[in-house]
Formats: sequence, structure tokens, C-alpha cells
Amino acid sequence: MSTCCVSIVCFCGSFKSTVKRLQQLKMEIEHLQHLLELSRVKLMKDFDVWWSDQEHLAQTQASYASAPGARFSQLPKLPQNFLGLVKLRKISNSQKFLGKTLEKVHKKLRTAKNLS
Repeated sequence: MSTCCVSIVCFCGSFKSTVKRLQQLKMEIEHLQHLLELSRVKLMKDFDVWWSDQEHLAQTQASYASAPGARFSQLPKLPQNFLGLVKLRKISNSQKFLGKTLEKVHKKLRTAKNLS
């Protein structure tokens, strides 16, 4: 076999292993996106519960405030998973970074494929 054929065979093997790894990454990314969506739904439900509690608290405080000499003694509470909002945003940014990285890998593979 000529050296050209050997290099093509090596490149094909490398290409196949790279494609296989990308497919594995795609499955992992889709799984993480699913988990992210589940977390987002849970966070929205928790926020709705917290919001309705705050509305109820505000109505209760308003009725006490109308009484002479009444004061607001209780500040509104943050939701128990308030940090989840911040973490969710960080996950979203990581997801964007991963997407850009995969685009770069695809571009390099297309370039390598066009060169051969």
C-alpha cells in the first residue's frame, strides 16, 4: 500500500472515533438539557407557590396595617431555592459555551474532510 492510502485509512479511523465521541457527547448534552428543563419547571412551580404565599402575606399585613398602631413586623422571605435562579443562569451560560465548542469541532472536522 502506498503512504497516501495508509494515511487515508488512519484518517478514516480517527474520523470514525471522533464521530462516535461526538455522538456520545450529543446524548449527554440532550440528557443535561432534559434535566435543565425539569429543574426549570420545578423552579417555576416553587416560585409560583412562593409568590402566592407573598400575596397572602401582603393581604394579611394590609388588614393588620389598617388597625390603629399596627406595624409591619415581617419582611418578605426569599424563596427557599432562590440560589437556584442564579445556578440556572450559570448552567444556561455553560450550555451556550458547550454549543459553541461543538460548533468549532464540527467546523474543524469539515475543514479536515475538505482538505483530504
